[in-house]
Amino acid sequence: MRSSTTTGGLFTDLIKYAFRLENQKHIAEATAAGLTIIGLPDKSVGQPQNYLKYQFTDCGHSSDFQITHVRRKTIKCKICLENKYKTLGQSAGFTYVSISDSPEFRMYRREACGHVLRVRVQSIGKRTDNEIIGHSCSECYEIKLKEDAEKKQMTYLGKALEKSGVFRRYKFNSCGHIRDINAACIARGNFECSECIIERFKEEAKSVGLIYNGAAQSDKGIKRNYILACGHTKDIRLDHVRNGSWSCDVCGNTHYTKPSNIYLFKIKTKDFQWLKLGYSKDVELRSVNYGLPKDAVVENLFEIKLPTGLEALHIEKSIHRIFNKQRLCSKFMRQYHKYNGFSECYSICTEKDLLNELSKVAISLEGEK
Repeated sequence: MRSSTTTGGLFTDLIKYAFRLENQKHIAEATAAGLTIIGLPDKSVGQPQNYLKYQFTDCGHSSDFQITHVRRKTIKCKICLENKYKTLGQSAGFTYVSISDSPEFRMYRREACGHVLRVRVQSIGKRTDNEIIGHSCSECYEIKLKEDAEKKQMTYLGKALEKSGVFRRYKFNSCGHIRDINAACIARGNFECSECIIERFKEEAKSVGLIYNGAAQSDKGIKRNYILACGHTKDIRLDHVRNGSWSCDVCGNTHYTKPSNIYLFKIKTKDFQWLKLGYSKDVELRSVNYGLPKDAVVENLFEIKLPTGLEALHIEKSIHRIFNKQRLCSKFMRQYHKYNGFSECYSICTEKDLLNELSKVAISLEGEK
């Protein structure tokens, strides 16, 4: 029978033998992963016992790794990885600053503007259509959005509340209304205030005896629904409303059968003045619907009432034919008549001749009574 001392020594030898076998296994796993075991982990950083300190064969950098991670070869040299991100950043015009709050991102300083950005590391070195992904600066983009808005008399308010993606929130300086708009549309000037558009539709309808009633059932791009003076409703083209050309499908009632007025306006702004000849049921409201500049001053030079809109239309057209060559270019006048009325404008020098012709009309109508 062996003594307990002998038994204890055998147990110790078995432990040492097992440790050597395990150690050899770790060495082999490290070699297979391109590593060399160089010692125990730094206890001051609180690494658990299943970690060892390794050195990379290729680069010579060292780090503490979990043994099972080495066995699975799921390890990378963090120093080399950060150096890679630094190099990729430099090639894209970025200077590496630090790690981020996410392993997928790093902090970079964009050399073009000096702003520090949080950039996805997998995109910093990729190229699409010869452009480096991640090359834009979010801060610079926000500055551009603000500048684009100011150029179009808008106020940039930041992120969109009701939409996402390329939409941002803006305030119209002219009316104070706020809405989400595609930022690219602001830069191109391709936008309008939808609330003001509705108000304009209502005013245009009112000036010709209609009541705006909302969206049309068909041809919604060019039509809206209106309540006619007779009480019936109809989908009418917007330009027909502005021109006052429609009839009721039920009773045949039309603005042509109702009283109307021929008028001549003198309109002045700080840089230009002109004459506007037209006819309307409500002359004062008609001038409001032109969409004139804020500083425009409208003077009514002449106004005469006609029994029907049809008579007013015929007289207006006859005068336009006489002064056709004196008409101002409609394309030029669109900068002053934002909404309508830009096609029947005349030079201020025709004022005397137009008034003479209109006076003849008034005298003729008086003689018919």
